[in-house]
Amino acid sequence: MRQGFEISEGIRANVGAERTQVIRGDQAATRALTAALDYTAHPLWRASGRVELRTSGDIAGTAALDERFQTLLWQGLVARKLDRDWTLLARRYSLHTDYRSRGDVEQDRTQLGLAYRDTERNRVNALFKLEHKRESDASNAAVGTLKSSAWITSLLADYHPSRPWWLTGRWAAKWQKDRFENGVPSSFKAQLLAGRVVWDLAERWDASLLAATQFGQRGARQSAYGAELGYLLQTNLWLSAGFNRQGFAGDADLNGYEYTQRGAYIRLRFKFDETLFQGRNPEPNRSLPR
Repeated sequence: MRQGFEISEGIRANVGAERTQVIRGDQAATRALTAALDYTAHPLWRASGRVELRTSGDIAGTAALDERFQTLLWQGLVARKLDRDWTLLARRYSLHTDYRSRGDVEQDRTQLGLAYRDTERNRVNALFKLEHKRESDASNAAVGTLKSSAWITSLLADYHPSRPWWLTGRWAAKWQKDRFENGVPSSFKAQLLAGRVVWDLAERWDASLLAATQFGQRGARQSAYGAELGYLLQTNLWLSAGFNRQGFAGDADLNGYEYTQRGAYIRLRFKFDETLFQGRNPEPNRSLPR
């Protein structure tokens, strides 16, 4: 059950209550309460926050320890329009899981971003992102507390020189430190360079070429290259099929949305913004009478 309401112009609240009951299978029932607040009152500021408390009961009829747990999720987002082309972004995500009969699990992510959009000619778009990620898992006493901490930075840019051509580039780097079973330390660092050239063959068809290289420690290097054919199913929704002649299983924090593994693949891409559910509003939907 969910309910949204306007507190004042530009301030909207949402609350919800949820109960999940599994009819068949060994799965405990869960309950959740959520509260969220969105701010859009100022033309240069956007902000939102969300809190969720979820509890899970024990699984009846099992010999395992008490499996009851409680999770607390908190998310916060802030965006500040600096001028016509530049926007500053910030996001914080925190998830804490408290198990009744074993150790806790924590996940925290903090992101800062700077976005650029060429509003004059609409040829260049770019996003720079800096992220810190931290995880701690003490749920298994036999192996001790597992920890991971990483800094991730990336730069993604699109260049649209003419109607049928799109050029996309991505650079990303990651520095990570881990503590594995029984306190064994480890560290990892890598960089990724990737580029894609897209050519619109017709109104609904496009073809692209991809090349990517990941640089690891001690001179390690992995490369991928391939081709892709895409079809526009409807506005902003693409179905693409591709094949990478050479590839590698890259780090998910470095790859972003690119698929770099060797072999054939199929993917769906959907582009949307804050106007997605405003189809009846004549401001974003220019096809309506004004």
